[in-house]
Amino acid sequence: MKFNKKWLIGLALALVVILVVLLCVCCSMQEKTPENTQPSSTTTVPTTQTTAPTETTVPPTTQAPTQPQSEYYNPFTGEVLAEPMTARPFLISINNSKSAMPLCGLNDVDMVFEMLVNGRSTRCLALVTNVKAVNKIGPIRSLRFNFIDLTQAYNGIVVYASGSQVVLSDLKTSGIDNINALGGNNGGAFYRDQDRLNSGYAREHTLFTVPELMAQYAQKRGYSVVTDEYVDYGFRFAQDGTPENGETANTITMSFFTGNKQTTMKYDPATERYQFHQYGADQIDGNTGDPLTFRNVFTLFAVNEDVGQYHVAQLLGSGDGYYACGGKIIPIKWYHETETEPFTFTLADGTPLVQSIGNSYVGIIPTGSAFTYG
Repeated sequence: MKFNKKWLIGLALALVVILVVLLCVCCSMQEKTPENTQPSSTTTVPTTQTTAPTETTVPPTTQAPTQPQSEYYNPFTGEVLAEPMTARPFLISINNSKSAMPLCGLNDVDMVFEMLVNGRSTRCLALVTNVKAVNKIGPIRSLRFNFIDLTQAYNGIVVYASGSQVVLSDLKTSGIDNINALGGNNGGAFYRDQDRLNSGYAREHTLFTVPELMAQYAQKRGYSVVTDEYVDYGFRFAQDGTPENGETANTITMSFFTGNKQTTMKYDPATERYQFHQYGADQIDGNTGDPLTFRNVFTLFAVNEDVGQYHVAQLLGSGDGYYACGGKIIPIKWYHETETEPFTFTLADGTPLVQSIGNSYVGIIPTGSAFTYG
């Protein structure tokens, strides 16, 4: 069969046109495929949805609590507890005159403060949280100005045996919860020690308290004896807080004014504790007869002013001091910016002080007083 040449050329051109059209249609369909899938990929991770969930789904445990979530501890001693400590501290005015020895119950409290109060006399303030751990504490004496300051700093309840009108007026102005051990019917929480009376002690050296009954009496007075969990009182702890680069301090002697009353702390390597020594004798806890000892020893220097017959340490602001543990001592700084904030302690370079787990003695001595160690 014979084909017309022009007809064949026309047929070929027509096929080429058809193929070109088909290719264009296919390319157009392929270009639309990404446009249909693009919206689903951009809506899964928009900027506004990646930041909002972060703000609402952070677990509470990431908000840096003031104590570990895995264990509970006493914020004044660092000792590990089986449950959160919610006990509000009691701060008890303790007679520290020579004729009142021995002191009772101080081995079982969290902290003991000693300071010059009037004349050449010092007085102690015992801070206790576990009232069930102490059979009796005392002898209790009258209130002093700085005891009000320290009670405010730790949101505590101050316990005392009356006081002068000027001090009681300051107490009333402060508004802090307080218990006067001589304030009438107290449910047997406070009593005169008959053995001491029979032994010839002066009456002012015979007043004691049963701490558990004291706490019950506080509740009857309408005072809360609990506080929030994880209260941060400014102390940081380690199992062993012995200063790494500290100087030797097997004996520490602090004067509560040059030439006046002295307290000496003597380190015992066998027990890793300092024994309280004053009035020429090693002191004991009158409840047990055991040596009166402390794991941590603080010495704080503070400017003293005379208010009438009283010496009053200026505890607002900051000052210098020393911290001793394990037979070593280092200089520190103390800070107490407002009346209702606790004290904080740092090393000389501003690093937070880390102390050993255990009880503490804090001697607050007038700036310029004699202080030695070695």
